Amino acid sequence: MFSPNSRIGGKTVQTFGGSTRLTAHWGVPIGTSIDFQLFRYSPDASFLLTQNQIYDNRIAGSAAIEFTTVGQTLQKFEEPDTTRIQPAKAAAFLGKLRIKKLRLFANAIYRDLAFVVLSIPGVFPYQTFPHEAKVSPELWGSLGFDYYFERSKLTPGAVLAYKSPASIKVGDTTNVYREYWDQEVLPAGENPFDILSGKLTLKWDIAPFFVVVSELRYTLDNNRTKFVKASNESGRIRVFEDPNVTNRLGFFLLAQARW
Repeated sequence: MFSPNSRIGGKTVQTFGGSTRLTAHWGVPIGTSIDFQLFRYSPDASFLLTQNQIYDNRIAGSAAIEFTTVGQTLQKFEEPDTTRIQPAKAAAFLGKLRIKKLRLFANAIYRDLAFVVLSIPGVFPYQTFPHEAKVSPELWGSLGFDYYFERSKLTPGAVLAYKSPASIKVGDTTNVYREYWDQEVLPAGENPFDILSGKLTLKWDIAPFFVVVSELRYTLDNNRTKFVKASNESGRIRVFEDPNVTNRLGFFLLAQARW
């Protein structure tokens, strides 16, 4: 429901849409990439990361494309007495290729800003984008590989990822959205930076019922900001964070036993 304090208070916020997916595959099914980022919202993440992969001497592959379009009723920014349906769109591609014990992965995602902030809903809650706003979509892609060493039961790999975050610019103010709950306001007049990531992954199938998965991750995100005291003592101003914050290093470890 729209806020009771708004001019259209009490009206229902409606969200509707549709999605379609096309998938093709051949050969023995290929397991998932050892990349926790792909499954951080999935309740089955630990199972997907540790599931056993069947290897043979044949080539196998799969490709999937998905499109999603959603409409949402929001209050018009310039005309608060009326509403309009704001469209939101997303698309994704997932490709896998296995050549004997080598697996290759390619992923790409497109989400416009309306889709990223669908759960709020809107950048300005329950309102459409202003006409003068400059809105940019999110573009994300990754390439990765891993190789299974049968004798040691180890599967090392690497992943490279690129992200152009969704953003909105109104006047000299730019807001960057990594997710709807993770946004950043840039210093006045600045434009968003691309986000780069690299990972080293390792899976160890110690036994048929016991698996260990680890990940070492580096991310460069120059969009991070902070407030500092203005030199003229007129208040605080927003500036970009120090390199020790924009350059981030993390480690992930998961051990799972199943009976």
